[in-house]
Amino acid sequence: MPNRLAHGDLVLSHFSLPRDTPLADRVKAAAAAGYAGIGWFVGDYVAHLERGWTDARIEQLLADHGLVLHEVDALPLERLALADAAVHLATAFGANHLQVQGNRPGSAEEAADTIAEIADRVAPFDVGVAIEFVGNKNIASADEAWDLVLRCGRTNVGVQVDIWHHVRGANDWSMLEALPIDRIMSVQFDDGPLAPTDPDYTFDTITYRCVPGEGEFDVDRFLRTVYPSACNLPLSLEVISAELLALPVDEAARRMADATRRVLARQ
Repeated sequence: MPNRLAHGDLVLSHFSLPRDTPLADRVKAAAAAGYAGIGWFVGDYVAHLERGWTDARIEQLLADHGLVLHEVDALPLERLALADAAVHLATAFGANHLQVQGNRPGSAEEAADTIAEIADRVAPFDVGVAIEFVGNKNIASADEAWDLVLRCGRTNVGVQVDIWHHVRGANDWSMLEALPIDRIMSVQFDDGPLAPTDPDYTFDTITYRCVPGEGEFDVDRFLRTVYPSACNLPLSLEVISAELLALPVDEAARRMADATRRVLARQ
């Protein structure tokens, strides 16, 4: 069964630390900063298996530090070679959800069929599928992600909302307000400047985020809209910042957590 976390718990998303950070270092940094769970990129899971890690060893490491694997991040819809590994990781470790995103190949109906197949594979384990919208992909807005949820027709499929992709994408609050709270599968939190620092969307995304409360995003409105008390989810911190990536991982994890707690305290 999934290891359910609660409103106000914090999750350290995979890409908030250097992507090649060893799992043991990632887990220790998260535990020391008071996170309740982590996100893990399926490609890094496969790399650890290739280096001799086993599921049992991973499970013990998490248990020793009082953490759960909350999210499997991320399966691009245009590159499904790691789909089996992602499904296994999510179901074997009781993740809340497996994240899908990217450029959908083919029509929206074809993409929905693909997502529904993944959802059916994880449903017996009470695991969900979270569709993330990304401003420079063809699932670019909350409306487009929600349309895919409806096309899937699966109760374990929902939307992943990242404030960065909201602001850098459609930046339409009515789209977020229209999402049913119980179909928001994941909330990822960060901050940044209102205007892009670099014109390249991807480079800007992986370089210039900042910790919540230190940028120009309306983080309070975002939380009121998609993360009210009725949203029984943890808050996943995905602060991909060149400044933070240069720090020791324990310091970076602590800075993100401390800043987020300050923002949450004023809600």
